[in-house]
Amino acid sequence: MKSLIDKIGIVGGGKIGKVYFDILKSKGVSQILVADPAPSFNSPYPKYSDYRRLPECDGIIIALPTEMHGEAIRAFLKRKTCLLVEKGIGATLKESKEIHEEIKESKLNVMCGLTGLYHPEFQAMYKNILRIGNLVEVEEQLHEASRYLINYLTSERGVLTSNGFHTIHRFLKIASLFNLQGDFAMEKVKLSKKYFPEARGEDSGEGILRILNIPFRFNLSFRKDECDNGLPIEYWIKIRGDKGEIKVIGWESCELRTNGNKEKPYEHPEGHLNGQSQYSRIPLGLEKQIDEFLEFIKSESKEHPTLQESLRTQEVLERIYEKAI
Repeated sequence: MKSLIDKIGIVGGGKIGKVYFDILKSKGVSQILVADPAPSFNSPYPKYSDYRRLPECDGIIIALPTEMHGEAIRAFLKRKTCLLVEKGIGATLKESKEIHEEIKESKLNVMCGLTGLYHPEFQAMYKNILRIGNLVEVEEQLHEASRYLINYLTSERGVLTSNGFHTIHRFLKIASLFNLQGDFAMEKVKLSKKYFPEARGEDSGEGILRILNIPFRFNLSFRKDECDNGLPIEYWIKIRGDKGEIKVIGWESCELRTNGNKEKPYEHPEGHLNGQSQYSRIPLGLEKQIDEFLEFIKSESKEHPTLQESLRTQEVLERIYEKAI
C-alpha cells in the first residue's frame, strides 16, 4: 500500500479543475500540476499546454468535457498511475465499453467521478434507507437550467452531462441497497431529442423505469432563461417504503418519516472549504470524492467500483435515449 501521495496532475483548468486545486491543496498534496491548452489560463501551479507532457504522477484527474474523456484516458494507458475521470469514461456506451477493455489490459487504475455518492445529504439517505421497510417507489424532480440539463437525453450527439447521469446512478444505488436485481422496463419516456442549448423558452420530460416492478419516476423541466438569470434550481427525491419515506430537499437536508413520525437524520449549513463560504453543494461532494480518490491511490487497487457503476448507468441512459420521442 502506498503511504505518501506527493504529486497529482489535473487535466483541464476550468470550473471543476479550479475547485480541485483548492481541495488538493487543503489535503496536503505538495505538488499539483495542471494541463490546459488555453493561452489565457493562468495557473498558480506548474502548467503544461499538452497533457501528454505531464510527468509521472501518483494520480491524474481528468476534468474535461465528456466527449474528450476517451482521448485523454487513452493517452495515459501505458502509465502505471491512478486516474479519476468524471462520468462517463466515454461519450457513448460503445466508446465506454471499448475504453474499459483497454483499461483492463493496461497498467491504469481507474475511478469514476460520481459526486452523488458523496454529498452529505445522500450519505444520510443511504445510511437510513432500510428503515423505511420494503421499497415501494422512487420519484425525482429536477428543474434544470440549460447548462445543467440532460444533454444525453436531448442531443443528437448523445453526449451525457451531469444530472442525467446522477439521476439514473442514484436509482441504481438505491436498488442495490435493497438487493434488487433484474432488468429495466421502460414504461413511459417523453423527452425531446432536439439539441436543447440552441432552444428557447421551456421544455420538459418525464419517464418511468421499472426494476422488479418498483417504479422510478423522474420529472424534468428545462428553462433557458434560468441559466441567464441565475434563478434557483428546484430539486427533490423521494424514496417511499411500506414503513415510511425519505426525502432529500434542495441539496440541503434529508428528511426521514417512519410510521408517521418525522425525523431529521442530517441537515447541514452552507458548505465551505477552509473558511470560504462561497463554496456550494458541488464542492461538498467533490471534497469527499477527492478523499476517496486519495485512498484509492494508496490502496493500489486496479479498478474502483464506480467504474462498473458508471458503465451500468450509461447502459440504462442509452436505452432511455432510444425510447425518447
